[in-house]
Amino acid sequence: MNLKQNRTAAVKIAEALNPLNIRFLLPLMKTRRTILTSGLLLGIHCAVQVNSASAADFVDFTWPTNGQQLVTFTGLAGTAQAATGTIQQVVFSIYDQTIGQWWNGTNYQAAPASLSAQVSGTNWVPAPGLILPALCCTQAYQLSAMITDTATNTATTNITVDAESAPPIITFSPLTDGQIVTNLAAIGGGVTDPFVAVASVVFSIQELDINGGPGRWWDGSNFQSTAVALSATISATNWSPSPGLQLPALNSGQTYLLTATASDPDLPPQRLTFSLDPPAPVGAFINSTNGFFTWTPSEAQGPSTNV
Repeated sequence: MNLKQNRTAAVKIAEALNPLNIRFLLPLMKTRRTILTSGLLLGIHCAVQVNSASAADFVDFTWPTNGQQLVTFTGLAGTAQAATGTIQQVVFSIYDQTIGQWWNGTNYQAAPASLSAQVSGTNWVPAPGLILPALCCTQAYQLSAMITDTATNTATTNITVDAESAPPIITFSPLTDGQIVTNLAAIGGGVTDPFVAVASVVFSIQELDINGGPGRWWDGSNFQSTAVALSATISATNWSPSPGLQLPALNSGQTYLLTATASDPDLPPQRLTFSLDPPAPVGAFINSTNGFFTWTPSEAQGPSTNV
């Protein structure tokens, strides 16, 4: 075999050992031994570089997502994947950032508490029978999850969620403020909540006293001196007086104050709050809880003030 043939043989050996099929241009050597040794070393070097990557364990929440507003923890779920072997376990925790305590499945406690999860393939959910806490009062919660594989590798993830804080929205329709009517047959309106179904609606009918007194409230049969909440029914995004509820006949020239209140199912229940936008007339007052508005205009206000 001449010198040119020896060089060709060395290149073929390097290709066979090189998984990336990289061709090497070798310098002309004087002996067969030198050429063969150079080809083997180059092939081994390439194989070491290809096998240098590695994977890691992974765990995450699929619901809820970071920053989401919630009315319940029902539906909490996630995904997990083991880098080595299989998933040994997934645990998670619920930390109430407002009170600085962890949920243990029954109560909140000062020490960290891990809650068990049920794993199916690469998905996990809270273990069957595990009680999750009720969300409260616009509080913030940190949710954490941790995976452990059979090689004891671990990975964790954290998200923060908030208890829903938006109250329901309720309106009168088609009745409008200041409208002159002969009866209350059209009483009703719209009601919505941006997150959940509205739990209940009540309303009141108050006949104002033309002499500045507290007035009277309709109780379904008669007018009385104390406030009364009348029941209403909800259909989709509308509300109306409950079937069979008797409405009062109106006295000519009399003024009536109609108030409606919607409640959602949050714990504790949230209600609409009422306030007067500035500039409110001097002496005017509105109850922030029930919307009861009172105002006895002074003689100076009488000729010029409208509400």
